[in-house]
Amino acid sequence: MASAVSQTSLYTIANILRHISSLIMLPIYTRYLTPSDYGTVELMTMALDFTGILVCNRIGEAIFQYYSMADSAQEKREVMSTAFFLGVAINTLGFFVLIVGSPWLSDFVSDQPDFQSLFMLFAAVLIFEALTTIPIIYMRLQNKAHAYLIVSVIKLSLQIGFSLYFVVYKELGVAGVIYSAFLANLLVGIILTIYLLRNTGVSFRPPVAWKIFVFSIPMIFVASASFVTTFGDRFFLRQYGSLEDVGIYSLAYKFGFLFVALAWDPFFKFWEGRRYEVYKDVEGRDSHFANMFRRINAYVLFIALGFCAFIPEVIQLMAAPEFWDAAYYAPFIVFSFVFYAWTMYFNFGIFLREKTKYLAYCEVASAIVILGLYAVLIPAYGLAGAVISTFIGYLLKFVLVYGTAQKLFRVNGNWFEVLPLFFLAAGLLYIFSFFTNLSAVNVSVKAGLLLTFGILVWFVILTSTDREEARGLGAALREKLPGN
Repeated sequence: MASAVSQTSLYTIANILRHISSLIMLPIYTRYLTPSDYGTVELMTMALDFTGILVCNRIGEAIFQYYSMADSAQEKREVMSTAFFLGVAINTLGFFVLIVGSPWLSDFVSDQPDFQSLFMLFAAVLIFEALTTIPIIYMRLQNKAHAYLIVSVIKLSLQIGFSLYFVVYKELGVAGVIYSAFLANLLVGIILTIYLLRNTGVSFRPPVAWKIFVFSIPMIFVASASFVTTFGDRFFLRQYGSLEDVGIYSLAYKFGFLFVALAWDPFFKFWEGRRYEVYKDVEGRDSHFANMFRRINAYVLFIALGFCAFIPEVIQLMAAPEFWDAAYYAPFIVFSFVFYAWTMYFNFGIFLREKTKYLAYCEVASAIVILGLYAVLIPAYGLAGAVISTFIGYLLKFVLVYGTAQKLFRVNGNWFEVLPLFFLAAGLLYIFSFFTNLSAVNVSVKAGLLLTFGILVWFVILTSTDREEARGLGAALREKLPGN
């Protein structure tokens, strides 16, 4: 547990730094970008992500699989180098797909005339993503959380610096965002490419590349369906609403992504590889899986509730009034991502048995349902329809993946402890909805309720062993602080 939390804490800091630029730039973007501009940026990013999915650039899980199965250090290095060049080739193909489709795509993502050249420049970021993503996976496999943290600091500095120059100083609007993304990703990509190839050498083994590619093919359907679940609502909002609706909804969704980045991703970056080691402990794995699920939910639900409690105040303080409606939708999006975390925790059996096609079936089935919800609810209820569809979609996907994965390998989950905690948090979320105006009284009431929830988690949900380990970890972390 101490090892898990120690690694998790470093990944948490790194993820805070990676995403803090969004918070730093939020009051600036909401004054130098209109909600329509904000919507354009979101739709451009969607276009890149979906194109990458279609050309099969989701090879991360395959890298974990074949790197862990490699017997020698040399074979592990060959897996990483091969995966790197395969990833670059795949993303380069995606770049050309975007170039071919740029006349139509540029009109869809923006109302600005002559936007095609800017869109084509932004498309190049897809190539740079391969230069950064695969070296970062290598860092995770090597448990080099410190290196991951350094990369995050560098990227944060570049993003903020370029954004301040192009968006604020030069007042270039969406064009400034594009220039900033291009330059920051290019420079970080060059640094990480040098880092990876110096450690692995330059090699490419076609049989390994083929295995990685074939393993990842079902992920095209998985990732496509997941993309629809996560981003399909923007398409319907664009069609039946406006770019302003997309911008407001994207700001609300940003808090969901931030919650995942801070509360879930740091843990899962450690656990994704560690769970294979836990599986090998035949006698102790049941209790280990159950204990870990209880502990991570105590943390995740507390953070989710903390996010939801103060999102209205954060938006009112940091964003222009045109964006304040996002505060009504963000808390429900945050809680939808709790189901996402559960799905990721319990999908282990599917990957363990190499049955990724079952994950594809679950993702596609849930995507079909949520597309129907989008088509019915968004034209009728606008932003509220998008939120309702998202919540139902993530819940349905969890149910399908959980049922499928448990048949392949049972992961113990301690539901009798976790579900009451979840429903209590949901009840408090409802109470928080009555205290959205910015005032000292409202902040105090919500802080008091959140503190009460935290005390309940500490003394009722967590066991004495959990608390003992948490105290030991806290003492260890304090000793590492400067001045101790």
